[in-house]
Amino acid sequence: MNLDAFLDGSVTFTQNIMRMVFVGLAVLAGVFCVYQGLRMCVAQAQGQREGRPLFGPVVAHFMLGYMLLRLAGFSTDVIQLLFGATPTPPASALSYLPPQVSQSKFFSRVALAIVSWVAMFGAIAVFRGLLLWREMSNGSPNQPGDLMWRGLWHIIFGTIALNIGGLWGRG
Repeated sequence: MNLDAFLDGSVTFTQNIMRMVFVGLAVLAGVFCVYQGLRMCVAQAQGQREGRPLFGPVVAHFMLGYMLLRLAGFSTDVIQLLFGATPTPPASALSYLPPQVSQSKFFSRVALAIVSWVAMFGAIAVFRGLLLWREMSNGSPNQPGDLMWRGLWHIIFGTIALNIGGLWGRG
């Protein structure tokens, strides 16, 4: 097994997954949220939503659709809110390692691959947090726990993990 090719491929794989989450899935989910909000308005006009609130769920769907459509920018905004700075590049995570590891080419590549995986899981967590908020706006009583807080913690800790590895795998 060629470990160098595996490490390079691992970083490339995580960067591609993050692009897919930020561009592909987020755009689809954002358009779907906006569509659901419009569908609620049409159902209200046709009298199919008797006794159910309209304003809150529609605004929530439009806001979440907007956040999902600009997920990369939203993640950067949350990083700036939490840390007061722009996202850190993945190579900056290597500066915290002992000199024996950071000066070794092999171990620095291993650390960079690990940091890239952490950033990928952070991106997925932010995406899942927004989807939990969308589920909350539907008012689904079948979900255990408080979806608002679960979504918030997914977004906060996902953003922290995303900032460890840097946004989009730049470095």
